[in-house]
Amino acid sequence: MQILQSINQKYSVLFGGTSGGVGGQVTYSFREKWGWIANINDMCNNDRTKWDYFFKMNVIEFLNTISFYIDKSEADVEIERSRNV
Repeated sequence: MQILQSINQKYSVLFGGTSGGVGGQVTYSFREKWGWIANINDMCNNDRTKWDYFFKMNVIEFLNTISFYIDKSEADVEIERSRNV
């Protein structure tokens, strides 16, 4: 359990966060609710048949792969923004 808490803390940016709700209620983001599965689904372009490839990775390799995909996605957005200026 301590290992999972440590991983969740170190890689918290991968799993989203909470957002404010209506009337003081806290709502949870899609990414926070679905965590690992949402990231796997993104990397598989919504193709459930490819999920097992990622489930079979060791944890560090998996987290590094997710980090790469997130950084690449953010870089692609920045490139697209610079083209539209």
